[in-house]
Amino acid sequence: MKNIHHISELARIDLTETEEKRIGADLEHILAYVDKLKNAETGGGDELIYGGSAVNVFREDEEGSEIEGREKELIIEAPDHDGTFIKVKSVLKK
Repeated sequence: MKNIHHISELARIDLTETEEKRIGADLEHILAYVDKLKNAETGGGDELIYGGSAVNVFREDEEGSEIEGREKELIIEAPDHDGTFIKVKSVLKK
């Protein structure tokens, strides 16, 4: 309870005495649960090093793209362009 009050002062959070008691009880339950997890039987195997067995779930890079060779066509299709640049509305104020 004393620690809860101290932490609430550090965080500049005003808590009523009832709230401090409730939070204290919640923290006790959380810490008791963590203790149970620490003592849980995990099968005696090696500790888990990686979260999963997937080594590389990303696809391989492919050369080229769907746009390659169609740059001029895409620029012409743009609503507004200047040479090889597509003009867009300004998003930053000067």
